[in-house]
Amino acid sequence: MSNPLISVAIVAYNRRQFLLSALKSVVNQTFKDYEVVVAKNFHDQAIDGFITKYGFKEVFIDSRYYGEQLAAAIEESKGNIISFLEDDDKFEPDKLHWVKEIFTKYKVISYVHDTRKYIDEEDKLISPKDPKYRSIILFYEKITPHRDIVINPRSIDHVRYLLKYYGVISTVSLMSIRAECIRDKLKQLKRIYNGCEHFIPAVAGECGLLYHTARRLTRYRLHSSNVSIAFSDADRLRRMLFYYRKCIDDYKLIVNEVISRNNNLKFVIKFRELPFKYTLSTNKFGGIFKDVFIRPGEIYELCKLENICIDKCHNNHRLLFCFSRKLARLLYATTVRKK
Repeated sequence: MSNPLISVAIVAYNRRQFLLSALKSVVNQTFKDYEVVVAKNFHDQAIDGFITKYGFKEVFIDSRYYGEQLAAAIEESKGNIISFLEDDDKFEPDKLHWVKEIFTKYKVISYVHDTRKYIDEEDKLISPKDPKYRSIILFYEKITPHRDIVINPRSIDHVRYLLKYYGVISTVSLMSIRAECIRDKLKQLKRIYNGCEHFIPAVAGECGLLYHTARRLTRYRLHSSNVSIAFSDADRLRRMLFYYRKCIDDYKLIVNEVISRNNNLKFVIKFRELPFKYTLSTNKFGGIFKDVFIRPGEIYELCKLENICIDKCHNNHRLLFCFSRKLARLLYATTVRKK
């Protein structure tokens, strides 16, 4: 029997209430040449029965490292393409069909990133005007290109485009990658705690071009237990510290050990790392992490990236204002913590 074209890698850690819905969305695909590998750390009669019924593969792994969980699923996969699905999200019925079409049409493409629809905890589509979710959806829509585009990680102009849209590399459920691009990076992937949404496109950029489609092929669930969403200030503060600290280590690993010098996705990753370092260095909670401190040179680099200024900067006044303002805040926070 030949290997499937697409492997769907699904990870669930401690959370099980949405997993059946995710699995059913794969069963309902119009494209059928796929396999499913589920990596999880629990047993559940209904879920395990569903996995067995449809002949899906199951891997038991009890690790808090998201990268290690994903790596376990990838190691069991046989497909030429790997599509990722988090346990709380869902595929549209034609998701895998379009993933196959794009990879078939563009042989130099190593990675496909699609666009979201939004659902709530009851699987209902969310209106962008819903006041409970409006600000969250507006943010995601702002950082999402609403047209199809091929992105060359070696091109400075294309990376400027990525910086404009905060990287276009968020949310693992929107990602598909050629398996050959990631299978030899599993050793590094296993050391990633949170930053898989940056690791996957970074390694894809090592072996081809990236493709973003405006087609809304994934249903992204907005709910209170999603680590990337905060519904209140208290919730945001509670999650921020640990998440930021772990991400900083992940980003350093990716830049130092995974991608090459001419892969300009390093600027995108720096654009995510430096604000985290700056926040932990200047926030009133920042003193908790004694080993995290942003240097003045890194503040200057952050200001350049915020102004989408990678090589040359044409607005020096704006850059200097950004630098002086951020440096002043850092000095103030340092002084306050010493008292």
